Amino acid sequence: MNLKGEERMSTTVTRTAAIAALSLWLGLPLAAWSQTPATEGFNSSSATYRCAGGQRLQVVYLNINNGPSFATLQHRGRLVLMKTLPTGSGATYGAVDEALGYVWRTKGAEGHLYQRMPGGTGEEKVLLRDCRER
Repeated sequence: MNLKGEERMSTTVTRTAAIAALSLWLGLPLAAWSQTPATEGFNSSSATYRCAGGQRLQVVYLNINNGPSFATLQHRGRLVLMKTLPTGSGATYGAVDEALGYVWRTKGAEGHLYQRMPGGTGEEKVLLRDCRER
């Protein structure tokens, strides 16, 4: 398999895992995820980002009409389910499992991944920066 084929396969596996995680957490049947139009009560999409240093990040988004929004991403082999957090501009998602400390911030087609440092100091470590949607 060539590099392009491996990349497509990796994207499909990541998207499938993200959909499964969101489905389990929300109690939705997996069959409901076939790129459902917004008229069904929610819509989903995925995006691939290229970050500084050439790192890739695949993110799957779920937007529930008149309700919360979620994102799922995979970082260093860990699948992270995230929910929206209050923000002044753009979109901010925080890990549902707050102990993980992951925060994904986007504005337009750009995003940055952070990890909150333990101890409640509010400090954040940059994990991926200057991620641009491809």
